[in-house]
Amino acid sequence: MPLLAAGLTLDHTPSRADEADRIQKAGGQILVNPATPNGKLRVRGELEVTRSFGDLGFQDQGVVPDPEFAAHTLQPGDAFLVLASDGVFEALTTDEVC
Repeated sequence: MPLLAAGLTLDHTPSRADEADRIQKAGGQILVNPATPNGKLRVRGELEVTRSFGDLGFQDQGVVPDPEFAAHTLQPGDAFLVLASDGVFEALTTDEVC
């Protein structure tokens, strides 16, 4: 039987409307840095994430260390659960990871 992959979380980036709104309400700026080739939105045109355990220089922009949690109850048909950082999913799709 083939495996069916399901993503359970979303990345904390300025591309997410709720995260961009939170950053802007905290006084932060969401900008595209023209020097980067991918054209992704960034906090102050520099930082690609909106939540971080480091990056203290972005606290005034609304970047917080607060995690976001998701709960998933394993079902009898679930084969495994993958816990991985965004770097894995920047290189591979969810299906490729499984």
